[in-house]
Amino acid sequence: MNYKSTFGHTIPGFKKRLRDGDLLPHTSFEQYEHTGHCEYHFTWRRSSWPGTGDKQWTDPVGGNAQSIFGPSIESCRLLCNEHGEDHAYYVQAAAAKLATAGWDALTFLSELRKTIAMFMDVGHKLRRLMNGKPPGKPWDLWLEGRYGWRTLLLDLRELDEALHKLDVSREISSERTGSSQIWNSNAVSSSSSVVWTQTIEDNNLYSLSTRGAVSARIKLARFQFNPLLTAWETVKFSFVVDWILSVGSSLAALSFLALQKEYTASFGYKLSVEREFRVTAVAKSGFIVDDYTNLTTAQVNYTTRIPTTVSFIPRFKLKIDGAKIIDLMSLISQALLRR
Repeated sequence: MNYKSTFGHTIPGFKKRLRDGDLLPHTSFEQYEHTGHCEYHFTWRRSSWPGTGDKQWTDPVGGNAQSIFGPSIESCRLLCNEHGEDHAYYVQAAAAKLATAGWDALTFLSELRKTIAMFMDVGHKLRRLMNGKPPGKPWDLWLEGRYGWRTLLLDLRELDEALHKLDVSREISSERTGSSQIWNSNAVSSSSSVVWTQTIEDNNLYSLSTRGAVSARIKLARFQFNPLLTAWETVKFSFVVDWILSVGSSLAALSFLALQKEYTASFGYKLSVEREFRVTAVAKSGFIVDDYTNLTTAQVNYTTRIPTTVSFIPRFKLKIDGAKIIDLMSLISQALLRR
């Protein structure tokens, strides 16, 4: 099996528009590639001739259907729709990255008082350690490290990138975000006849990526002063809300829509399937039959891109990992002890 099909749209005057620096649209695109190999193994053997009836060889499988090489293009579309993540969330996140490409100076200044207090408290913690006392409650220290010192380091890194790496002279900028997932599908079935017993093993490894992409004419700034985003960032526990509902990202996407002069956006999926399909048949006693093995290995690659628009409506997206679970437990501990 060696099959490939590509569907897409040409852009009129593509080369000229590229030379002129035009913003080229994200067009629809779909590509399906299917490769595979099938091997048959026969071990001819003769058992005792049956007393009556036909005396002939029996082949339990009469040929290969194309489906054993893996999912069709229609099945790939269904798999992407069923297992793919919320593409609107990633398109929104890509737009948000463009709107917040520089250093968030206003939020940093609004949190400066807390940052200074954090530095001033270092001496107090050191004195407690020198006196053989713990520097503080474990949950307080954890949250200070995660949302104090860690945030400060990220801010300084973003400042360095804004000063040295961010190209504010670009007329057209692009961003994309996404995620990937892997899962298995394994099945075993069997059947039999008077002559043979057959076993089918169907093993599939799926890898699916979801992406959102945005390109725009937008003026990037090294230093960001966005009162809307700063107001949200300074709301207590706003970061917890963002674990579930993309309020911060939606506000940044709203800023993007206000700042951009022209944009194009799309979402897409990339699906890979590795398949091993094995059929074995064993003769039953008293018949002349071939012991039979059919091993099929196949690879399917499917890619699609679909034009879309940027939404500023918050999207539900659960973003919980091990560190955030500890964050939540620490916040609960703080709240209970303050009562």
